[in-house]
Amino acid sequence: MKIYILFLIVIITLSCTEKAVFEEYHTTQNEEWCLKDTAKFNVQIPSTGDYTINLCLRHTTDYGLANLWCFIKASDSTRQIFGDTVNIKVAEADGRWIGTGNTLKQVEQLTNKKVITLPKGEYTFTIEQGMRTPCVKGIKDIGLKIRNISR
Repeated sequence: MKIYILFLIVIITLSCTEKAVFEEYHTTQNEEWCLKDTAKFNVQIPSTGDYTINLCLRHTTDYGLANLWCFIKASDSTRQIFGDTVNIKVAEADGRWIGTGNTLKQVEQLTNKKVITLPKGEYTFTIEQGMRTPCVKGIKDIGLKIRNISR
């Protein structure tokens, strides 16, 4: 009986989790993200609906700052349809890392516009670092995760 209840809980939990329609990472060179290095993602949105857009960051414990400012833009074949400036918080004020993992931390940050309606189609998303230094060290990967929240 206990196994049956555990199995039921697992199935319910998995069925309630929104799966990403897109998730991809751009790996930096030498764990350093410079202003000139734009992460570009070609995304196929499968159906018109409401989506959440998350910036994903994998950084080493060598990253020396508490946050990372990023600029994200999305465009279709004719125009820019979305743009945002996102502050990804990676550490608490006392220096404790926020992300999961040991020496490689992972953090996800929802864009400021919590939900965006996208028509079915092809889009290009770009992410640039927006820090005041030309290059930030300790950044391993920059990612984009898009989830459909329409029901």
